[in-house]
Amino acid sequence: MQRTKNKRVLQTAPLKGIKMKYTISKIIISIFVATLSFPVVAEKCNEPSPNLLDNEKEYYNLLMKDKLTRNQNIKLKELNKLLVGKWRGKAETIECVGSERNPKSKKTKSKVTAHIKRVKSQGNVVVVNGEMYVPKNKVTKIANLSLFKSDNMFNVDFSVENIFTYGERNKNKTRYGRQFLETIYSIALNDDKLNLIQNHYMNGVLISYERWTLTRK
Repeated sequence: MQRTKNKRVLQTAPLKGIKMKYTISKIIISIFVATLSFPVVAEKCNEPSPNLLDNEKEYYNLLMKDKLTRNQNIKLKELNKLLVGKWRGKAETIECVGSERNPKSKKTKSKVTAHIKRVKSQGNVVVVNGEMYVPKNKVTKIANLSLFKSDNMFNVDFSVENIFTYGERNKNKTRYGRQFLETIYSIALNDDKLNLIQNHYMNGVLISYERWTLTRK
């Protein structure tokens, strides 16, 4: 990692040994890195998880996790240090509502403030304490996240410069009963700009999508 005055850049290099690949086109990745803003992607309700499409046989196997390599651990620690601080910006959320067979997309735009802290007692974990204010409804929502829980990470990918992608899976009790849940996180950091995407899946299909576009305070 290199630092220059008033500039925070995460230096990465391609890593080997990734079990499954995310289905993102090279063109989209090039635009993503150049502008550090996520491209407009058609996120559709009930769209299958890319990991389900890549490896349906092992998708529901919760024992399949990534053990971080030494190089990945080093890069993750570098990323953690750069994430720490106070951020603000905007968020766009898409929720799938209505019937299970024919859900509709509900879009919400919010203003976001977030404070990111390291949890030294938990290895690489960072906590995001966030608030999302929805101007349309004049409602404030709490949005807290715990990122990089190493005991539940899979598909860890640092192969694209300045972008870190990984997934988490578990079985949780929901209002629909016990369900298989997956979240794919994409984090991009360059200078004092941070982008965070969360794709949430239930039983292998998309149920919500969230994109945060932040700058350091």
